[in-house]
Amino acid sequence: MTENTHNPRSLFLSSPSLSANEFRLAEVSEAGGKGAGLLRLSPNWYPETLIVGPHAHRMYRAGDITATFASDSEDRERLEHVLSRMTSHTSSKRIFVRSSAAREGVSERGKYESVTAEASAASMQESIVAMWKSVGLENDLGVVVQPFINVKVRGHLSNEHRVSRDTTSWVSEMFVGNQGTTQTWRVTGAVPAGDGALMCPNVRSIEKVLRGAAKLLSGLPFRHHLEWVWDGERIWVVQADRVPPTTGNAPGDAWSARRGESIDQTSLNVWAELSGDVLADSTGWDKAGALRKFSDSGLPVARVWILEGAQIINSLNGDEVVPGLVEDLALLASGHIVVRTDVRGAGAQLMLPKTGTESDPVAIEAFLRQTCSSLIAAGVGPENIAFLAHRYLRARACAWSLAYPDQAFVEIDSMWGTPDGLAWLPHDSAWANVDTGEVWRSIEGKTNFLDIDEHGTWTYRESPTEWIWRASMSEDQIRNVAAGASRLAKQAGAPVLTMWFIGILEGADAEYLPWFQQIRDADEADVRGSISPAKDRRTVTTTEELDSVGRDAGPSFKVLRIVPGPDLVRDKDFVTKVIEVATSRDLTVELVGSPLAHPYYLIRRAGVAVSCVSQFEQPLTIHNKLVRDNIVDQIESNGEVVVSYRAAGTERTRLLRLKLVEESLELLRAATTEQATDEIADVEEVLDSLRVALRVRRSDVRERRAEKRTVRGGFDEGLVLVSAGRQTSDSDNELDGFDDAGPSRRPWQVQQHLDKIILSALPPVAGEQQTYVLKLGDRSVRIVYRGARIEISQEGETKSEPGDELLFLDL
Repeated sequence: MTENTHNPRSLFLSSPSLSANEFRLAEVSEAGGKGAGLLRLSPNWYPETLIVGPHAHRMYRAGDITATFASDSEDRERLEHVLSRMTSHTSSKRIFVRSSAAREGVSERGKYESVTAEASAASMQESIVAMWKSVGLENDLGVVVQPFINVKVRGHLSNEHRVSRDTTSWVSEMFVGNQGTTQTWRVTGAVPAGDGALMCPNVRSIEKVLRGAAKLLSGLPFRHHLEWVWDGERIWVVQADRVPPTTGNAPGDAWSARRGESIDQTSLNVWAELSGDVLADSTGWDKAGALRKFSDSGLPVARVWILEGAQIINSLNGDEVVPGLVEDLALLASGHIVVRTDVRGAGAQLMLPKTGTESDPVAIEAFLRQTCSSLIAAGVGPENIAFLAHRYLRARACAWSLAYPDQAFVEIDSMWGTPDGLAWLPHDSAWANVDTGEVWRSIEGKTNFLDIDEHGTWTYRESPTEWIWRASMSEDQIRNVAAGASRLAKQAGAPVLTMWFIGILEGADAEYLPWFQQIRDADEADVRGSISPAKDRRTVTTTEELDSVGRDAGPSFKVLRIVPGPDLVRDKDFVTKVIEVATSRDLTVELVGSPLAHPYYLIRRAGVAVSCVSQFEQPLTIHNKLVRDNIVDQIESNGEVVVSYRAAGTERTRLLRLKLVEESLELLRAATTEQATDEIADVEEVLDSLRVALRVRRSDVRERRAEKRTVRGGFDEGLVLVSAGRQTSDSDNELDGFDDAGPSRRPWQVQQHLDKIILSALPPVAGEQQTYVLKLGDRSVRIVYRGARIEISQEGETKSEPGDELLFLDL
């Protein structure tokens, strides 16, 4: 400790933005986390900042300084002068005292309180000491003092590893009051900001200025997370965190199970290997039966042992001795095993009890007895209870697949670690065409996953940086899993959901293993989202709903989906309660909100598995349709907030088909040759993209067109087919209500069949009838074709007013 360390003047440090000659210029190493982050930026980017380093907190705890550490008149006068100058340009004349702990990085965001105070030496000291008293001894707490800025817009800007695949992709969050928007930028083409002030004359300029700052920071070796405010004239960076890469074991590498003694059937007494005749007799069991289906489909199957039989289960329930059980468990548990519960005849039994990785025969027997007791008490017959044991399967990743018996496309969600982690959000999603071998996929960049720790315990762990954006399945693995999933769906004659171990490291002689399957109803299978069957969520939007979740007995869900209302966006007590409920109920959290705001960091730091889904609260024009490649950039260049994504696989093909119909309808409505030319160009553009998506060669189209023209002709002569069929009398050619019209003028857009009205989705062309009135029972129904919309309303004695329509149909 240097000679002047006890001098209060040495406790106050100046940032370059402050240019306070009264105090020494701070160095990065002594400024604390927040202070160091600002010192690394241009001084013109952040407000005038006074720094009290973390060493002052150490001195306060040691009694070397007191709560009035600037009581000397000269020190107080200097401090008053600096604070007055800092706040001379603000209307509030107040200061903001922010924590700057020695180890305060991006993961500690929101951990410490920040407060406002009067711009006086006494008030500032009082606030600092109060902060020191409120924290523990685990971290030395420094502070940064800044003028209190009149904030009109605030937000966050981050390219940290979990939100960005590369340094030039940034997530931006912007708040006006409590109304927030979140969007993703690529700043490759942005003009980098200079060292000068981030001047911003209006709201429309905020994005351009921030893009420039992001572009400059993208070239630095570290990722960043900025917190900024706009005062109406200038953007100020008030916090800047460097985000170092996260290191750690590769998925599955933290722990290796003990393999144990070799087992054959002659070694066992009451357990039996699930193979041969035993496997053939497993029909009716959910899990054991699934293994039989895997085997029948030519898929690899792990070695599994089954314990079943009403007499054995009753004995376990009654605390009776089961002859041979102790010996069997000792042999099975000579290597680490997992024991799972199977129930017969109860449909898809999800989340039944299972052990962790276990090697204690006594603990396994206790698990068997407890599970039997609880299931029988719940009404499950002992003859319908079984247990499956298998040696621990160490795998790099896991997956769920969804396949249909009549479709070539298979959908796959996968992630690092063990399959139970897929209960909430997948790491990456893929679609594979089993006929062509094509694969499409998108990576979500999940930041934590369920894995085995160094003690053999299943636990959520943070993804090492190098694994966040790495695909959890190779294309060959995707193709193999898709082929197996497709066979299972054809075998079942229904949509099938299958769980897989991917990249087996130990425990099986296969690279991938199917593990569980569930037949899905067609309607349920059509719902996109996480395709895991364990996707049940409870949505919470208010404190009252959160309290209700906390009081519920035995949740049937595993994911707590938080959709905070505007009044809860920055409510720390609400976040604390979310943590309490999630921890006490062992729930994972899906936060519908910003991935950059403090709640995410608070929940994650509490040890709760959390992921984010962005929520856009400002009024938006919803399109949800395929657009040309440059449209998004053009809209963004006009200052609008854009939400978009890249469709792939079957979704992209489906959207192209819909786009073709849309463009064809535009062509139908074209009123001039020039308009028709534009629409024909659009139709041909969509057709070319659709041909590529379906992997149809242009030569094949030309060949098929020539064949059809040879057999059926072209459309050169303008022939119109009015009707066809065998005519038996003159009356057969008459249609009720239209006997005065020639066949070519009879309406075909709108038809009536008994008590039904049949509408054509194809609108009339210009000059044809657009409005129809039909009698339906005691009602008259009015149908109007208006461009791409069909309006259906009730025709009454008074003329229908706008809004009286019974139904709108958009084409």
